[in-house]
Amino acid sequence: MHYQRAQYVVDALVSYLSMQNGDAVRQVLVALQEIGSLATLHLIASLRHQSELVRVRVVEVIQQIHDLSALPALLGIIDDPVPAVRQQVAVALRSFAPESISDLLALVLKSPNNSQAECATQILVSIGASVVDPVINMLFAASPARTRLLVHILEQIHDPRAVPALIALQEQSQTEPLLAITLVQTLGQFREKQVVAPLIDQVASTNPQLCEEAVIALSQLGEIALPELLTALDSDQEMVVKQRIQRAILGMSPFPGEQLIPALEQSSEMQVTHLQAIFVGQGSELLFW
Repeated sequence: MHYQRAQYVVDALVSYLSMQNGDAVRQVLVALQEIGSLATLHLIASLRHQSELVRVRVVEVIQQIHDLSALPALLGIIDDPVPAVRQQVAVALRSFAPESISDLLALVLKSPNNSQAECATQILVSIGASVVDPVINMLFAASPARTRLLVHILEQIHDPRAVPALIALQEQSQTEPLLAITLVQTLGQFREKQVVAPLIDQVASTNPQLCEEAVIALSQLGEIALPELLTALDSDQEMVVKQRIQRAILGMSPFPGEQLIPALEQSSEMQVTHLQAIFVGQGSELLFW
């Protein structure tokens, strides 16, 4: 189709997108899709249409045509104030993956608009496993606030490939309390043995919230964390740290009583003292009468 004629046809078709007749609108959408990339420039211009309904339908057409030249325009309205438009833009950007991933990451890292960064974060989460490696590659290149968004992406996707990078980041995050707390909370969501030791290290933190989050995370890990927690009770840690470790064991659900009773027979005198305190705290005083 000749370019000028195509633009004339596109103008006419877009003007019909505000119609309420569902069948007629579907025919218009199909016609625009058949015109294809020749319609892209005019469709991009129509993203600023005053009608919310038209904008939603224009985004739908752009998604179907799948012309990558429309990506910057879609990214520019990623946080459109109208929920229906914003949702359709998210669907479109998700459909443009993997090509859209680097641009979405750029918004998370560099956009001066927090709303844009947060919207991009949610879209990256919805894309799933294919964003894990690109996000990991950017973990150490972002500001603390934006790094928390990247950590949120990895937490939500929950791919074990992210665990080593999260541990490495956690070791470097002690000067950024909010990031350190976010990382402890995130590591606690991965039921992997390799997260236990870094979490036990945080139990000794002088930051009250950080050590409390570590206690909660270790409790959530349950039997995965139990062997290393028992070992920590026999270490030269300060008493206050061992009391936190006791609380981590006490907080496990279900309570690991069946695993702790045999451990009593193989424990050092120091461990036995702490295990007795755990059973007493759990309400099992009669065990020692």
